[in-house]
Amino acid sequence: MFLHLPAQIRFAASVARMAFEAQIIISIRTLGMLGIVPAAPAENRRMVLEKVKAFQTSTQAAAQLAAAGKPMEAVMTGAMAPYSRATASNYKRLTRPPKSGR
Repeated sequence: MFLHLPAQIRFAASVARMAFEAQIIISIRTLGMLGIVPAAPAENRRMVLEKVKAFQTSTQAAAQLAAAGKPMEAVMTGAMAPYSRATASNYKRLTRPPKSGR
């Protein structure tokens, strides 16, 4: 019933990294909505659509892994992967320095 310790640590580290990145993303997007920092006009729409896509992909991955009889740590990791990818991508995109001279 319990996860293997190395898998637990890897999963916990992945969730912690994702939570850190999510807090930065939330802060940047909130500042953008308030007009304090520049934000792309489509950022709010993108924010909603990416959550729907991540949920669909996550649910599908977890269901497939569980149906295949994979261990719980594989199902959990598979379910979190779409969220982790989206968060990492947003963090990288939103923390990129602004282009100068254009």
